Amino acid sequence: MTSPAPGPLCVVGSINVDISVTVDQLPVPGE
Repeated sequence: MTSPAPGPLCVVGSINVDISVTVDQLPVPGE
């Protein structure tokens, strides 16, 4: 844990990608 910045950023990036993929698979009402 010498560089705490890249860790959380990578985690947040992975979460964002995961959410994007999940939302992309779900039907979006009104679209």
